Amino acid sequence: MAMQPFGGHVHELRQRLLASLSVALAAAGVSYLFRDQLIGFVVAPLHQSLIYTAPSGGFQFLLSICLGVGVVVALPVFVYNLVRFVEPAFDKARVGKKRTVRIVTASFGLAGLGLAFAYYLVLPMSFRFFAGFAAGPIRPLISTGEYLSFVLGCLVTFALIFQLPLLLLLINFINRFPPGSLSPYRRYVVVGSLGLALVLPFTYDPLTQFVVAIPVVGLFEVSLLCIWLVNRRQAGQQARSSHQPALRPQAALRSLTAPVAAQHSRLDERRPIQLG
Repeated sequence: MAMQPFGGHVHELRQRLLASLSVALAAAGVSYLFRDQLIGFVVAPLHQSLIYTAPSGGFQFLLSICLGVGVVVALPVFVYNLVRFVEPAFDKARVGKKRTVRIVTASFGLAGLGLAFAYYLVLPMSFRFFAGFAAGPIRPLISTGEYLSFVLGCLVTFALIFQLPLLLLLINFINRFPPGSLSPYRRYVVVGSLGLALVLPFTYDPLTQFVVAIPVVGLFEVSLLCIWLVNRRQAGQQARSSHQPALRPQAALRSLTAPVAAQHSRLDERRPIQLG
């Protein structure tokens, strides 16, 4: 296959980026029609009203939400186009359209689980912990910009954390882990998950830190199980393929000698029986 000129690569990249941007803008425009529901969904974990200190604060808050929805909707399209763009640089036998779709689907499935975990569990626990310090004359007046930054930081963090199984599977795909090589790292994962919970800006109380550490350890265990299943299946496929070349010559020999054996059997049936 002839190599594509540099101008062709630039044109292809521009077309793929424009397609992703068009999807993002279209999704943002549609989400504006449901602005009241979206604002209620975003503010629900806080259980109080927000304020803005600039004349355009409300508009910026709504615009950020709509653009965020557009980016989330268009992100699978962007990742798919990006992988398809760089695919010619890899081996065709190892990267394909079906595998790309599976990787992108798995990635966004895990990201969805991370977003749900952060929205329905981590954010309410964090807000309840911080609200406990509002005593006496201290009353929280949270601005739209600060709240949105806090929520987006939490959601993005857990969407990335939940990519751990896919990351380990991709590493195993490039260079297979030996059996049992990851098991000794369990203690480091437990300590690392607790250390991560300590430094995150939305997990100050011990209960939330413990809740955050549990899925990290669980994701590592799920990764070990998936890697074991994948390696076992690949080992079985390699074992079957290694036996196939040894059986094919025998099958070919039987197919060649079968007509001759059938002809000899017919001749034996026609041969008269000699009586002594």
